[in-house]
Amino acid sequence: MSAERRVERQAREVVRRMRKALRREGVGAAFAELVRPLGVVAHDPDAAAEYRRAVTRDDPLAFALLYARHHLRSSADDRVTLSEVHLAWVEAARDWLEPAVEPYAYRRAEVAPRETGKSTWWFLILPLWAA
Repeated sequence: MSAERRVERQAREVVRRMRKALRREGVGAAFAELVRPLGVVAHDPDAAAEYRRAVTRDDPLAFALLYARHHLRSSADDRVTLSEVHLAWVEAARDWLEPAVEPYAYRRAEVAPRETGKSTWWFLILPLWAA
């Protein structure tokens, strides 16, 4: 097995564990699962970068936790929290992995209360991930 395929396989396993930890224990545990392998490759910047790219390539939630965590913090208590709507937005964005077959295929309108994170997710995190 090539090194690239091994990294991809490990990345899929890390994302699977991250999502399981998120469901069971919350955002902190999910973040810990995501960054734990970075300790192993920390001595090699190229390997760490390859790991981060592999983990975040197909998962906007992993991207958000690794690169935009400071945008997800609550202003009240400085904790990172996610709601069901954030997870639904992440799943909706994963559709972008497949090319659109018709114009405007991924258009959508989101209505949610103020301070829900609509602009942060739809105009910052998700476009950065998709770029």
